[in-house]
Amino acid sequence: MSNHQDYPTEVDRWDVFEISLEGPSQGNPFLEQRLQGIFTGKNESVVTEGFYDGKGIYRIRFMPSFSGRYSFILKGSFLDTTLSGRFVVNEAEPENHGPVRTANTYHFSYEDGTAFHPVGTIAQGWHLKYDGDIAQSLKTLKSSGFNKVRFSIFPYHNEFNLDDPQYFPYEGTAMSTHVLTKENVKEYTGRNENNHFQYSRFNTEYFAHLETCIQELGRAGIEADLVLFHPYDRWGFDAMNEAENDLYLSYVMNRLAGYHNIWWSLADGWDADQNKSLQDWEHYADLLVRKDPYHHLRSIHNAREIYDCTRPWISHASIHIDDLYRSAEYVNAYRIRFHKPIIMDDLGSEGDLPYGWGSLSPEEMTRRFWETAMRGGYPGHSETYLKDPEHIWSMHGGTLNGESWKRAVFLKQILNEVPGNGLAPVSGMDDCCACVPEAEYSEPIKTQYLYYFGFLRPSYREFYIDDDTDYTAEIIDTYAMTIHRCGIFHGHFKIELPLQPYLAIRLRRTTAEDYAYKEPEPIEEEQPEEADPADEIQETEEIHETDELNHTEEMPLPQEEQTGEPAEEPAEETEPQEEAVPEADAFAETVQLPIEKEPEEVPAAEQQDDPSTSIKDELMDGAGEEDLDFSSIPEFLADDIPAETEKTNSEEIEKEETAAEEEIAEDEDESEEDDELPEIVTGSYLAMHKDENTLKIPPIHFEKEDK
Repeated sequence: MSNHQDYPTEVDRWDVFEISLEGPSQGNPFLEQRLQGIFTGKNESVVTEGFYDGKGIYRIRFMPSFSGRYSFILKGSFLDTTLSGRFVVNEAEPENHGPVRTANTYHFSYEDGTAFHPVGTIAQGWHLKYDGDIAQSLKTLKSSGFNKVRFSIFPYHNEFNLDDPQYFPYEGTAMSTHVLTKENVKEYTGRNENNHFQYSRFNTEYFAHLETCIQELGRAGIEADLVLFHPYDRWGFDAMNEAENDLYLSYVMNRLAGYHNIWWSLADGWDADQNKSLQDWEHYADLLVRKDPYHHLRSIHNAREIYDCTRPWISHASIHIDDLYRSAEYVNAYRIRFHKPIIMDDLGSEGDLPYGWGSLSPEEMTRRFWETAMRGGYPGHSETYLKDPEHIWSMHGGTLNGESWKRAVFLKQILNEVPGNGLAPVSGMDDCCACVPEAEYSEPIKTQYLYYFGFLRPSYREFYIDDDTDYTAEIIDTYAMTIHRCGIFHGHFKIELPLQPYLAIRLRRTTAEDYAYKEPEPIEEEQPEEADPADEIQETEEIHETDELNHTEEMPLPQEEQTGEPAEEPAEETEPQEEAVPEADAFAETVQLPIEKEPEEVPAAEQQDDPSTSIKDELMDGAGEEDLDFSSIPEFLADDIPAETEKTNSEEIEKEETAAEEEIAEDEDESEEDDELPEIVTGSYLAMHKDENTLKIPPIHFEKEDK
């Protein structure tokens, strides 16, 4: 630089390149000064804005998307001349895959093409507690296995958040918390008279702390889903005017957009905000798009009314469901309506709050995770236990006390094993959620099929894919987090199931490793042989003689020599009793998927009493059965066949299977119309539902909107 300011000469791809400059601190630099830069490489040229960081320091940041040589020029209202320089961008570190992007319409991947399956959690104020609590929250997040966490720049005000946070985003002072009680909490909302914040002067210490939290998450491979606005406020942040909100958004974009693991959530509870109209939200969304040169993922979260996620500025749908009994069941409809990735960020919360939304059982929470994923969406975790009211996970962070979070991470590992970017739901299955890899939806034979039964407990299922392709069948206990290998099958085959809920069946096209796999042999305890007392005495005497020769000085005298009395005859040994061998368990031989944190012992899943209602009627509206085509999906045979008793003779089993196949073939010849499988699916999932409109989204009429 011409004024001899120092700056880095190299940076890694998708990392933050930062230049710091000294400038004026008088007046209000947040309003009165401006710094702009143009960063140019072989494959891109990016314009970025700088920001004031307090104490006369100005910074400008840039996140390079490619490796190679770059140059820059800087212009500033406080600079006498244009500054320029050059630097080199190295290849990214192995653990940095770049920002997350949408992929294949309904899914996600990192910028380098690595698939990303978001399974995240909510911890809205974890970064606003005090240092010890923040350190504990980071430790929990890093060890949990979650790859996304949703939290807010502004603090939350409710009956569980009566204390002030450690930091505020603005300079100033807050109202006293001594007047707050759980009974009067709703009386103190918005811009109370005892709050004295300067909404044009940012607290740079807070934002430096926030950056540290975002960086720590990035090093752990966790995406920071940052909430920009929400209405749950007592400090006046929700009541700022349009100019103050514009300044706030610009400052946040200029300061934080350079981090690769940032997602923007424009609002949490947009429809509950009484201070902003629909036109306001569209204005702030436009500013969000223009101010972020890297186009991070963007969404807007609802309280009751879902925003029109077909809007072009929205990258994916982030949804909260207020219905206590149907939540994940809507995912199919959202995919059809929005034609974008669906993240059910708030499916309710595992916990013991005195409210329905915050008192779900871990079993029901797990069911909602799996139901969401099997319908082609992505689930979000929430936990609200009152064990420590000052450290409720989804409000304050701290430690995870529930059970469902481990099941969510187990599901993420199952999703990571799906070929391509994610799953696509298969219509036509009334009694389970069936899905296949999205990228293989139109293929006649898939590499993987998944069937989830939720709270249902079928005793067996029968399948047919084709006559030649081998598939390895596995039973997944989604709550116990185990995978039981059933064997290799082709043609018509049956999978026996234990009578318990929350099971899934996975069929994987068999690999060389599957063919080489050998079931571990059960370890049997060896029964001790019955010993002859005479032989034992003789053996003992021989040992004593040998020891006498080798250790004469140390050998104690026999009892006869010590006391002069004859030694006692050895008592007759009783016959050893056989130990009882426990009966073999149906899941004794299981394959446990590794998770980042050692799983604790979990109780058996309890059956749910209130099954959720399917939305098949919504999805099938206007489409006849003749229009749908599912022969590429393993078909459940309609005939009830009694469960077979266990056989030990392999030849006898083979004969019976051959006879059963011949009998099935004869039945198919006799009643071809009844048992014929549908034709192969050739169209896409959306093509079958292109005219569907299952959601009621409010139209956008700006001229009628009131401020």
